[in-house]
Amino acid sequence: MESVRSLLRKVIFSQYYAVLSSSKDGRSYSNLVAFAASDDLKTVVFATGKGTEKFKRISNNGNVSLLIDNRTNRPADVSKAVAITDRQVEGVALKATSWTVPVHQ
Repeated sequence: MESVRSLLRKVIFSQYYAVLSSSKDGRSYSNLVAFAASDDLKTVVFATGKGTEKFKRISNNGNVSLLIDNRTNRPADVSKAVAITDRQVEGVALKATSWTVPVHQ
């Protein structure tokens, strides 16, 4: 049986996009973001402009979630797709115009 870490690596390193969810004034927002992960799986990064609404929402409220999955938009996804999510990611840190989001293991 495949280890959890191995499965995480397989999914994270095979995908280019994730869904980032944030909130403002009690309303939720989801954005598709291109991302990259560190080799040790402890950090996921994505870039966004400082002038975007996404940047403003995250700057004002660091409670975000990130969803990475390996769906292929085929019927088999119902039983074979894997989704990785972290609700309320902690320690969102601003680095220039990108966010670093720790991935909990």
